[in-house]
Amino acid sequence: MGAIFGFIQQSNSPLNQQHLAEMSTALSHCGPSFEFLHYQKPGGIGLRALDQEPFFNQHQDLKRTSCVHAFDGYLWNLDEISHQLYGVSQTERTLPEILQDLYDRQGKTYSSQLFGPYSSALLDRDNNRLILSRNITGQRTVYYAQTDHYFAFASEMKGLLKLPDIDKGFDRESLSWYLAMGYIPQPRTIYPQIKQLPPGARLYYDLSSSELAIELPDLREGREPLEAPEPEDYYVDVLDQLLTKAIEAQLARNPGNIGCFLTGGIDTSLVASIIKKVTSRPVKTFVVGFGVETCDERPYAKRIADHLGTEHHSLLFSGKEFFDLTHRLIDLHDEPFSDLGSAAAFYGTSLARQHADFTFTGATSDFLFGNFDLSSLYNYYRYFPLPLRKFMMATGKWVFESDLFKTKFPNMPLLSYFGGRSFFETFFVKWSSSDIEQLLGIKIDIKNGNFQRTFDLLKGMPLAGRIQKSLYSTHSTECIDKQFERCSMFHSLHTINPYLSKGVYQFANELPDRLKFRKNYGKILNRRLLFEKYVPREICKSFKRGTSLPFCSLTDEPMNRLIDQYLHPERLQKEGIFSNLELIKNSVTQFRNGDQSFGQKLWTLIVFEIWLERMTHT
Repeated sequence: MGAIFGFIQQSNSPLNQQHLAEMSTALSHCGPSFEFLHYQKPGGIGLRALDQEPFFNQHQDLKRTSCVHAFDGYLWNLDEISHQLYGVSQTERTLPEILQDLYDRQGKTYSSQLFGPYSSALLDRDNNRLILSRNITGQRTVYYAQTDHYFAFASEMKGLLKLPDIDKGFDRESLSWYLAMGYIPQPRTIYPQIKQLPPGARLYYDLSSSELAIELPDLREGREPLEAPEPEDYYVDVLDQLLTKAIEAQLARNPGNIGCFLTGGIDTSLVASIIKKVTSRPVKTFVVGFGVETCDERPYAKRIADHLGTEHHSLLFSGKEFFDLTHRLIDLHDEPFSDLGSAAAFYGTSLARQHADFTFTGATSDFLFGNFDLSSLYNYYRYFPLPLRKFMMATGKWVFESDLFKTKFPNMPLLSYFGGRSFFETFFVKWSSSDIEQLLGIKIDIKNGNFQRTFDLLKGMPLAGRIQKSLYSTHSTECIDKQFERCSMFHSLHTINPYLSKGVYQFANELPDRLKFRKNYGKILNRRLLFEKYVPREICKSFKRGTSLPFCSLTDEPMNRLIDQYLHPERLQKEGIFSNLELIKNSVTQFRNGDQSFGQKLWTLIVFEIWLERMTHT
């Protein structure tokens, strides 16, 4: 974990070396171990890094050229690049030297050869060029802003917010998308001048003309499934080999105390099992729980930890602690972000940092290997009109409200799900387009959002894989990965995800649907590998439900206190942001009457109001 940052001055720019230092200070939590600052007109470039990051102390001004590099992260394919450049996989050259040689050979598209969790800035004064790039898998973020006097960039927005001339008001259309999604889809941010570089994109800034151009990745590239003619056992073995190779490589590069998040599910259990297989070093595992039985992963994790013989640590947090954490979570993201998984990510990374020097994770495997086959559900919304769906839900209401369904699907308002507007809007949208138009007077077409654009782009692929890959390219990289990354950076924790190694990532993208989904469930190969080689099936026989925040358990004092404080009609009327206060009032009433589907809608408003309050005071 670390951060890159810098700026290019234009005419009458107020920026100087002190501003570069202030940006570094604002991002010091990302990399307290190492600071690199280079300032020479017309601009400056900087880096923060952890000492656990490979090559953290190798960043330097390369005197033999006019280029300066700032690179945050690590590369899964560094040996491959070294072999391409020098004919050998292992080299004594530093990372900046390797990047410079790659740039000399490949030119401005050099970063297309890089694969790993990274963000990079290259300042080339000879060619009057600044190049920013970000990895395709989305773990590292890059934000940028252009004013009349400078162009600036940083891994987190708090680095840019330290600079003069940045408009700290909020963009109303970005607020509309936030209310719809619970987060703000790239390239937008809550601030009018600040944009986010999309995953896999490259930004070119011309120092002489002050013009910028962005080159986006082709999401179809490498996404076409292969024929996969070999028997299924072959692909189980390939997955085992790829994960083992990725984990062994990172263990060799990272001395110190080994950690692994362990939820008791397929993905983290498989990673922990392989770690135990390839090393004799002690392994520490971590899990957090909410304290509500139907949402507590701790019992499942403990079974796996006992079987593997890890030093296991667990943490229980309550609803009150979640609400007390809200202000800090907003500071992490620098903008409204209401995904409920942030709390578990924050407490989990905090727990891991107390006991481990680096930690493995299994995040995003759901989206790479497919957690569920959603094609049947998608077709249900596609072929059954809304009036018919509502009729079906009304006639089957007693089934969905039975104790059996409430036990198997806790905190899931199934009636509102199956009777919803459309597949994507029902499962991923908080406030509908019509709601947002009433609240803000802005009409947005949610169907034209990032998910639908990606889904249309992948037309021709089998439906199940098409849905899964669209969700990975949007919801996973923009929401799931971002919250985990932010929490890891806050705690200065170096995290490693072997599922996002180049080999495993490409393998997952090339698998046909028949090797991912069966009887509506996904991760066929992952399940087989875990149960046949590492963990007996009976240890995982219980149904793991995840750490979703149970809003049905929060209708007591904490949630109601925040509603009364932040959604009070007088407060909202005085602000003058929302037009239809009656819609908010009715939503509060519905929630307090037990309709859980309104919980996350209200939560998005509360988080925005807290963010607005903190920004106003700041």
